[in-house]
Amino acid sequence: MSAPDINPDSPLTRMGPDVVRCNATTKTNNPCPRPVQPGTTLCWTHGELAAGRTITPPSRRPKESPAPATEAEIASIVSELSSAEDAAGVRGVLSKVTGLVLAGKVPPRVGAAVSQLSTQVLRAIEQDHRAEMKRLHSILDKHPSTEVRGWSRRRKGARV
Repeated sequence: MSAPDINPDSPLTRMGPDVVRCNATTKTNNPCPRPVQPGTTLCWTHGELAAGRTITPPSRRPKESPAPATEAEIASIVSELSSAEDAAGVRGVLSKVTGLVLAGKVPPRVGAAVSQLSTQVLRAIEQDHRAEMKRLHSILDKHPSTEVRGWSRRRKGARV
């Protein structure tokens, strides 16, 4: 049996002489040049064929995905977001969702939707704060002691 025709620059040739090679033969009746899988005498291709499975390279095999978020986790996120009264509460929800997305428990599209909803919640909180500041400024403007202290909403650089 002649040696297989292998490109000298291929990774299979550069593995070195101490690598244990597959015991099977190729379609052209040459010895298989691939290294064996641990605990067997065959490479991954011939091992799959011997087991009667279709050949899928290890790099293309589906990865094990983590368990998806439970209904309780999602309900918790929704309730936290709806009850958030300040930016810190919204930040906590976003942190939690980011962790779930990075862990693969929640699809990125769900994380994006929560992020968009969080932006709306933050805008509503900001509007509430502005309305409260406006109310406090109007009370302060009407108070007689503010003129004594030099308070004026219309001073240079004051925000309304």
